[in-house]
Amino acid sequence: MVLILLSHTSSSQLVCDGCVYSHRVATRDSGTEFCCPFCRDLTGDVNSCIKKSEKRLKYGDYEAYYTLGARYLEGTPPLKQDTKKGLELMNQAAELGSEAAHHSLGAAYAYGTKYLKKNKQKGLYHLRIAAIGGFLESRHLLGQWTQEVDPPIAYKHFIIAAEAGHDESLKEVKTGYTEGHVEKDVFAKVLRAHQAAKDSAKSEARDKAAKDYYRA
Repeated sequence: MVLILLSHTSSSQLVCDGCVYSHRVATRDSGTEFCCPFCRDLTGDVNSCIKKSEKRLKYGDYEAYYTLGARYLEGTPPLKQDTKKGLELMNQAAELGSEAAHHSLGAAYAYGTKYLKKNKQKGLYHLRIAAIGGFLESRHLLGQWTQEVDPPIAYKHFIIAAEAGHDESLKEVKTGYTEGHVEKDVFAKVLRAHQAAKDSAKSEARDKAAKDYYRA
C-alpha cells in the first residue's frame, strides 16, 4: 500500500506505509502526527490536497494529473463526476509517464466501465506500457488476457510478475506447474525469486503499519 502526500514546494511524493507509520510514531507527541512530512499540512484535508494537486498541474506533475483524473472519473467528493475532464487528466498523466495512469486506463478499456467502452486494443496498449514500467498488476492482467489464446506468453507474464513478488501471479504459476505448462526447474526458480522479493520488502515498520490498517 502506498500513500500519496502532496507538497507545495516539491513534486508529489510517494511514501510507503512503513515510512508513514514511522513518521507518525516519531511525531505523535508533537501534534503533527497526521501532517505531511514535506509541507506539514494535514494529509486528511481533502480540499487542501485537491488545491495542491491543481497547483502542481502547471509543473507537469503526473501524480497530480493522475490524482485529479481519478477523482473526476469516479466523482469522488467534493468533486462532481466529469468523465471528459477525468479522461483528459488521466491521459495527460499517462503521457507524462505515470504507470498508474496507464494501468488504470488499460484496466478500464480491458473490461469496460461506466465511463469507457471496452476496447481491447487500447487496453493492451496501456497495460503493456504499465507492465514494462514495472506495474505488476498490469503484467498479471496481460497474463490473464492471453491465457486462453496463447498460454506460453501468458505464463511468461505470470512468471515475471511472480518473481517480482506478485502473489496472484504466483498462484497462476503454481496452477501452470500442476497442469504441466510450467517446468519443475522454472517453478522452483520462481518460488525462490518470489520469496526473495517478499523478504526484500519486509520491515518492522511496514508490518506494524499493516496491522494498524487491518484493525482500522
